[in-house]
Formats: sequence, C-alpha cells, structure tokens
Amino acid sequence: MGRRAIIGRGLWRAALRRGRSGLLLGSVVMSLGISACTGLIGTGEDGDGNGTCATPPCLPQDPVTQAVASLETTRFPRLSHLQWENTVRDLLYLDAPTGLSASFTGDPLGGIFDNNAEVMLVAASHWADYQTAAEDISATITSDPVALAKIVPADLPSDPTEAARAFVETFGRRAYRRPL
Repeated sequence: MGRRAIIGRGLWRAALRRGRSGLLLGSVVMSLGISACTGLIGTGEDGDGNGTCATPPCLPQDPVTQAVASLETTRFPRLSHLQWENTVRDLLYLDAPTGLSASFTGDPLGGIFDNNAEVMLVAASHWADYQTAAEDISATITSDPVALAKIVPADLPSDPTEAARAFVETFGRRAYRRPL
C-alpha cells in the first residue's frame, strides 16, 4: 500500500475518533478545497535584461510572490463568492446563505463577467478564508441537531467505518452530483 493511502487512512481514522463533527469538518474542507491551484511554474532561463522592470506589469522580486503571480489557470476554477455561498447553502440544506464570504478576500475583476476562470485562482488568502469558513460552518452545524440531521443519513450504521462510508457516499453524491 502506498504512502498516500496510509496517510489518507490515518486522516480518516483521526476524523472518526473525533466523531461526526470531525468527519463533517473534513468533508466540508475537502469539498471547498477541490478548486485548488495547479502548482508552481519552474524558474526558467535567465532573460537578457538587467533585472529591473522597465514596463508594467512588473512581477515582484520575491520568488514566492513571483510564483503565485504566474500560476497557470486550472481546469477547476475557483467559485465566485456568490457561487460559494449558494453551493454551501445547497449542499448543507441551509435556509439562507451563511454570509461568511463577506469577509473573504475580494473576487478579482476579469472583464464583463464576475466568474472569469482565468482570474479566479485560489490564493493563500482565499485558502485561509475557506478554511476559517469551513470551521465556522462545521461548528455551527454540529452544534445544531436539526441542521446536522439534514445532512447526516438517518440510517447510519453503528460501525464507525461504515458510518463514515455512508456519510461520504451520501454527501459526495450531493456535492459531485453523481455516485462516488
């Protein structure tokens, strides 16, 4: 068995030890983190210039900032804040949007549409915003038995592994709109 499988199994065991709230938190974070970036672009060859920026747009000299500024577009663009709010509301059967996206880093402007895939990248600030929101949402839902009952299958098996499987299959079907 590969190292990734062992690590993944260890994460699920840790989530099961924490109970349903840990499993829910993990599922929400995983669902929201799906639209991540594609990675970093290599350093490339040295150019002919002297290293100064003569014409805008100039890339910052910090290598990390340069890498983030030159990310490739992804096949799975980030949702706009409005799309994220509606998705969370629909997936978790909430009565209204959470309103948490109001505190997120703003969506970039990219032409006449507000969901231009070429500019909807997941920056570190977005990742932190989504993580904080997922933690807040999971704490709210797990502390409300009615809200929790809406997303957890009523007929969960007593075995923790089977219960986790049933939850992931049910929630995954709703999140991905197909069986997992």
